[in-house]
Amino acid sequence: MASDEIQAIDVVKTHQSEKSVTSAHTDKPDIEHAYVQDDPRQWSKTRRLTIVVMICAAALIAGFGCNIYNPAISQIESDLHATSNQMSLTLSLFILVQGGLPVIWSAISEIQGRKMVYLLSIALYTVGSLVAALSKSIQVLIVMRVLQAAGGSAVVSIGAATLADLYEPSERGTMMGLYLCSANSHIILICSWFPFSAHITDNSAPLLGPSVGPILGGALTQAFTWRAPFWFLVIFTGLCCLSFIFFKDTFRQERSLTYQTVLKRIEAHQAKSSSHVSHATPTLDQVPPRESPDFKELKEETASITTTIVAGDVEARLSTKEESTSVTNIKLTLRDANPIGPMVQVLHRLNNVIVIVSSALLFAFEFSLTYTASRTLANEYQYDALNIGLVLLAFGAGALLGSIIGGRYSDHVLQKLKARNGGRGTAEARNLCSATP
Repeated sequence: MASDEIQAIDVVKTHQSEKSVTSAHTDKPDIEHAYVQDDPRQWSKTRRLTIVVMICAAALIAGFGCNIYNPAISQIESDLHATSNQMSLTLSLFILVQGGLPVIWSAISEIQGRKMVYLLSIALYTVGSLVAALSKSIQVLIVMRVLQAAGGSAVVSIGAATLADLYEPSERGTMMGLYLCSANSHIILICSWFPFSAHITDNSAPLLGPSVGPILGGALTQAFTWRAPFWFLVIFTGLCCLSFIFFKDTFRQERSLTYQTVLKRIEAHQAKSSSHVSHATPTLDQVPPRESPDFKELKEETASITTTIVAGDVEARLSTKEESTSVTNIKLTLRDANPIGPMVQVLHRLNNVIVIVSSALLFAFEFSLTYTASRTLANEYQYDALNIGLVLLAFGAGALLGSIIGGRYSDHVLQKLKARNGGRGTAEARNLCSATP
């Protein structure tokens, strides 16, 4: 048999077996341990701790922003001729925006990575703080508080996601205990919306902000004016923004649920296309003889198929390196990172709804207490800004202590339950810690 005819028959055989190669990618991937280049979890301990320090400093932004100005509320109200309702808006809108926008920032980070989100959000916060410090009316202050919240909300979710990039699930409890000390207690509620949050429900660096914020704001207000806390935020956030210029992004799309979902959709489409080509390819008994006029046309078609199959085989071999890797260069869009689907999935589970609602009520009570305490102590008891800050320090100190202890206790409970179940553990195992008084 002629060599060209043999080549055509071999191509038919290879193409008919292509479906078995494609099907190798249909198994559900282990996103948590997907193979990635320059794995952040393999970076040196010093390098990872340096990044933790950076995101802890950034997380202070969220905590400071909420209550650093509480001791100065009476001064602001008097200087800007604001009503009590207008003053309450400066806090309520801040909390509302900071609680809702992390979903948007997280979606953007799935497309552009963590670094861009850090830089953009902290820059927004800096601008908001600058204009707030210069504001001459309560309306401008309210708008700038919203801008502050929009910028500060990113570090709430992206900081936790960065820790998930850097550490294995078994290590995240302790690291989150350190991290959450710096921002705000409501970060736990926001983190509950994200897939990795099941592993990081303990808390320590976002709580340092609420602890130190009131006393710092009170001291600055007492020494200068109510504008001093906002000038402090301008300097602090500006330094944070500069530090993130040197930040090496920890995001790896192979460990993104969004990426894996798009990859699965593309592979299904490729498999369907391959099936159509397979039906159009002649079988062995359909290969025309060498002298046939149709043989030249078949040879050209099979040459094209050969190129496609060889490329597919190369991709298949590369994709099986240690863990699953990308089989194609996928460009994600915001449409792919639509956060509505995961939110609906979260709300489908009753235990998630209970945790979210109960946490929301607890944090609502906390913010209401700190705000009303500031107004009452200033108006009814004539406390100055510094003394108000000292009183509010008790709220943050209690949250800080509980966070540090809770983080370690959560890790202990998880390890204990995993040992009891033969090394297998579930994310919900940490919920048992919430039942401990």
